[in-house]
Amino acid sequence: PLLIDSHSAQVAADVWQLYHDTIAIHGAKPTLIEWDNDVPDWHILQKEAIKAGLILDQHHRTHGKAKHHRGGKHEHRAMA
Repeated sequence: PLLIDSHSAQVAADVWQLYHDTIAIHGAKPTLIEWDNDVPDWHILQKEAIKAGLILDQHHRTHGKAKHHRGGKHEHRAMA
């Protein structure tokens, strides 16, 4: 399917699947969730970051690699 990201809503399920498949094939990569328009409250942004972190953690468990998260926890940063 053709996936078009508007950067103005939560990440679509098809995009999460594509992210999961990409990480499985190419390994863990730095991840940016971009939101240009209609920026939601912090808890929604944080929820999206946590989803990405869970996919990365699953990849690390499956492939026996150490976590690359500082202190073993996901590092979330908000940028203005």
